[in-house]
Formats: sequence, structure tokens, C-alpha cells
Amino acid sequence: MARIILLDPLGYRKNSIGHYHHLRDWSGAYTLGYIPLFPLDLAYAAAYLREYGHDVRIVEASIKHLSTKDVLKVVHQIDPDFIHIPTTYFSLDDDKDLASSIRLSKPEIKIIFSGPGVTYNPSLALVDKSADAVTLGEIEDPLLRIAEGRFDKNIAYNKDGRIVLGERSLL
Repeated sequence: MARIILLDPLGYRKNSIGHYHHLRDWSGAYTLGYIPLFPLDLAYAAAYLREYGHDVRIVEASIKHLSTKDVLKVVHQIDPDFIHIPTTYFSLDDDKDLASSIRLSKPEIKIIFSGPGVTYNPSLALVDKSADAVTLGEIEDPLLRIAEGRFDKNIAYNKDGRIVLGERSLL
């Protein structure tokens, strides 16, 4: 059984004084600050992973306005094996910064990215080792495979300094 955090981060724009919320689904759109939405994709993934016996927590940093420091406190309390971060083209730099902070704080945790940009081009998160793995397409089954140590379908990862693309499958 793996302990997994499904994280919905709060966004920060470089050179900006505020924060923002993303729809971290396939649209990647911004939402107005006063209407952050619960990430249904993470709820679906959590239910799916729990059916297979994994300990899954959704950390809703966006809705709760958790800073990176606050997220790190939660990460230390839960002490997961994996953290999943959904990303968009617009949030990728912020998500990489957050992943870097997590990696510095708890280097043993494996970080997984998902989203349209990294599905199309996994090297966006893998070349600089921001993520240990990327799910390709929908997240439920690839996250289960990663939790069970099977890096085959719909997963990209680093191996010996090169990016390995698993078989792409709709199922």
C-alpha cells in the first residue's frame, strides 16, 4: 500500500503580488480569486486508488490558500511515498518551484506531474528532474500503476539519464 498526496496547488505569478487559482483540468484556465473550484479529477483518482487499498489524501491548497510553507507542513505530517501535482501550461513554472521545495524538504518522496503540457511533452517536467514521472492522459490508472511499481502504460519517467515513454493506451 502506498501513501499518496493528490495536491491542488495555489498559483503565484512571477513578479506579481497576488495569487491565482487554476482549473487544473485540460483547459488550464484561470478562475477568479473568489471562486476556486474543487478538483473533481483528483476526487475521482482518490476514489480509484482507495479501491485498490492505497492511502490517499487530497491536499486542497488552492481552496484553502495554503502557501508553499503550509504545504510543506502538511507533507511532513502525512509523510507520503508519492505526491501528484496536476499542472497546466500556465502553472508549470510555479508547479516546478513547488516540486523543488518539496524535493529539498523531503528528497525521498517521488513527485508525479500530469496535465496537457506534460502529456504532450513529458520532457517539460522530466529533463530538469522536476518530476520523477509524468502521467500521460487521464490520471487514475497511471497513478495506480506508479503506486504499484509498474511503469508501463501511459507513464513517462527518467531512467539512467534518458526519458522513457511507456506504451500509450486509451485503457
